[in-house]
Formats: sequence, C-alpha cells, structure tokens
Amino acid sequence: MESTAAQAFPVAGNPSDEQLMDRYLRRRQEVGVQPAATVPPLGGANTPRRQTQNKPRPGLLRAGEAQPAPFTCPECGDICMYALIGESKFAWRRVQCHCEKSSENARIDAHGANPGPEEREAALRSLVGINRRNSGFYGELWEKTFEAFDTARADEMAEVYEELLAWVAGFNRKATRSGFILSSTGYGCGKTHLVTAAGLELLSRGFSVCFFTIPNFLQALRDEYAGNSERGATRARALKSDALILDDLGLGRIAKGDAGDWAREQLTTLLDARMNYGRPLLGTSNLSLSQIAQWVGGDSDGGRVASRLRAMAQWREVDGPDGRIS
Repeated sequence: MESTAAQAFPVAGNPSDEQLMDRYLRRRQEVGVQPAATVPPLGGANTPRRQTQNKPRPGLLRAGEAQPAPFTCPECGDICMYALIGESKFAWRRVQCHCEKSSENARIDAHGANPGPEEREAALRSLVGINRRNSGFYGELWEKTFEAFDTARADEMAEVYEELLAWVAGFNRKATRSGFILSSTGYGCGKTHLVTAAGLELLSRGFSVCFFTIPNFLQALRDEYAGNSERGATRARALKSDALILDDLGLGRIAKGDAGDWAREQLTTLLDARMNYGRPLLGTSNLSLSQIAQWVGGDSDGGRVASRLRAMAQWREVDGPDGRIS
C-alpha cells in the first residue's frame, strides 16, 4: 500500500537533528509557511507563531486592588499568573507561558534579541532537535515508520493504518483532542509499530511527541525524586507534549500498599491533566478496558483510569499474525 504521507518522510535508524529539520522545513513548505519567517513554540505547530486577541502580551498592567485573573495559553495550556513587579509594586506583569519562554530563550541565548533570517532558522533547528531528544524514541523505534509497515498482514491492521494516516494528516494542536488505543489479545501484530509511526510523522511535522511505557514513566519519576535527574522534567514532557504515546498498557505490576497508591496517583494525575487540556493520547495494550481497570487496582482508581482512557482515545480491537516470528 502506497501513501504520500507514508513515503514523504521515512526514518531509517536514529535520525540526526539535521535530518529531522529537513523534514520539518519541507512540511512547512507544503502548507505554505516560510520556514525562516518565525520561530515556532517548543513542540511546534505547522503554522507560524502569532499573537491573537485571545493571547494578551505579557506586558504591564497598572496595579489595582485585585490581582488579574490567570490566563490559560490556548497553545501550550500553561496557566500564567500575574505578579506585582518593581520595588513599589507599581504594576502587574503576566508570567510568560511555556511556548513564549521556549521561543524567546532559543532566540536570545543563541543569537541575541533581534535575530535575522539565518539566525531564526538556526534557532528553529535547535527546537526541532529538542523535540527529537525529548521524544523518548530509541533504537529500532526510529525505524517503525508508516512506509515500513506491512499492511498485508491483516485487514484490521490495514484499516487502522489508514485511520492513523488520516489522523496525522489532520492533526491540529488546538483541535485534535482524541487519539487511538490499539488493543489485541495476541502479540506482534504491529500495534506499537503503528502508534510509533504516527508519532514519528508528527515529529517530522514539527509537533512534540513523548513515548513511554508505564513502568518507564514511573521509574523516571522515581529517579527524579531520588535526585538522579532533573525534577519535574518527566512530568512536564508527558503533560505538555502535543501527543503522548503510552505503549503496552498493562505491562508490569502495580504494587500494593503505599508504592501502589503513589503509582496510581501519578498515572491518574497525568491522564486527568491531559484530558482537561484536550491533549491527545496514543496507546497500545493486550488488555481490555475492564482488565486495565483491574490491573490499575485500588478501590476506584482503576475505574477512573479506564474511564479517562476511553474518553481520550478511540478504542480499536485489532488482530494479526505475530510479525516478530513470521
């Protein structure tokens, strides 16, 4: 099966920042955006960064009796508070949101406050590199593209293949609120391949993607609490990425006692936040929704998680031969 989207950006091996940048620039040209005209927000969109009436500039407001209401950025979802500035507390200034800080820091740190077209493109390449390094993809995952997927293995997989191609083609950071969870009772039919292919395609279009299994996500959080890595980085990546991939839901065991309560809390908090912000989820599992609820456990936590997964993604039952041994 051939597809323009599938052929446009095959990823072989672990791509360099330069390779991803070339794909990104071509994607921007396809939709009529000049790549050097602007630096997109971290996690990017395929449209230029712009100021709208719904996103007030983080300027000054005269200090009054009441603190202005927090502003929720429609692009990155950050809740931005207003703070009094100056020794005499004469004015309120809105805190910059995540995408404003990322774009501004990339420009100023590398090229000063007023970069030219070449400097803007260099900053753009830097941001695409950040997306790549923060994606969580590794090893052979970089080779799991749409082009490399054998749709002849099963009719069900061919249908989901087309659905995911269409989903990626129409992906919009503000409007795309639901993803897909692929479930099967067998192994090796290509579930991980397809959701990874969708993530790689989004990455090549300039969107941010975060790939985790639940055990890896929880271990990364534990490492942060232990001081082995930057605290808060894992949660920020999982929460703020344009698309989150949770592979093999049901893998591993959620412990009993306090450790299990903590794990359930982290998972529920993450899903709650992404659902409320309207950020889509891709996932795979060998369990049904009711089995996932049992896997999570807890008095009612399992039901909450299963309910949120169903609300955030379209559930697709798929089947096919084991491609790992055929």
